[in-house]
Amino acid sequence: MTKYQILLAAVVINTLVALGYMIVMGKKKQLEKGILIGGIMLIVPVGGPLLVFFSYLIFLALKHTKAAYINPEELSFSKEKIRIIEGDSLQRGINKVPIEEALLESDSESTRRVLLDVLKADFESSIPILMEAIESDDSEVSHYASAAISDVLSKFKKHQKEIDEQYRKHMDDEELLTAYRKYVYKYLSYHIFPETEETHYLELCSELMENTYEHFPKMEAEDYENWIELLLEQDKEEQAKEWLTRMQKIYPENLFTYKAELQYSYRFDHNNFGKCLQKIKNSQVMLDEDTLELIRFFQNV
Repeated sequence: MTKYQILLAAVVINTLVALGYMIVMGKKKQLEKGILIGGIMLIVPVGGPLLVFFSYLIFLALKHTKAAYINPEELSFSKEKIRIIEGDSLQRGINKVPIEEALLESDSESTRRVLLDVLKADFESSIPILMEAIESDDSEVSHYASAAISDVLSKFKKHQKEIDEQYRKHMDDEELLTAYRKYVYKYLSYHIFPETEETHYLELCSELMENTYEHFPKMEAEDYENWIELLLEQDKEEQAKEWLTRMQKIYPENLFTYKAELQYSYRFDHNNFGKCLQKIKNSQVMLDEDTLELIRFFQNV
């Protein structure tokens, strides 16, 4: 066989392989990918198919390792992800900075304009800023912010009653119980209730937490830490200590447990504070940036 015949045979075989690949990928409903890679095979005879073949072998070799694993959801730009980014995080980022800047300005008209823009949007995400705006020297700004907070409270109470009716009928429903306590906790953490109402909802949240602990003690460690932090803010030393003890039994080696113990010790148990700080440093738990900042803060106070 002459060199010309060998070359011609290689081209024919290469073409058949490329067309076969396109057909197979078409049947798998991946025609675009098939045309793209098949086209490379046609343009680069012999080398193209070999490149695809060895790439596939490498993929099979690494298939069950982390090096080959890419979560498509993390890379996707689905409409749902875009909605979440645009409708929540992005909107908060756009609103929060202008409001904070506006509250520092002496120009009342600018403050009102920015505040009104927020009120037209989802202002619940800006509740902490609205609470600051209530204290504004500008009576109109203070009025707008107060009206917004009143509206938030009204919606909360209406929705809370609806959830409570369902909860009283199904008190052992884990999904409903979790959603209810997180909902009440979320609004308690804003500190927007009048004193008597805050006491009422704190007791309600305590009831929900006790019920959760009784039936589903392995709730998220972060939920324990959040609840303990709220109790510390309310100067509920005994309750905070009890919940910390419970948390330490269920999550003895957990980042959130260490954070809760550190905050409790700083507030109510100064003798144990240094030991707690050292225990965190010596632990094998991976510390996040927030915890590192917390440790730096406590070391400098």
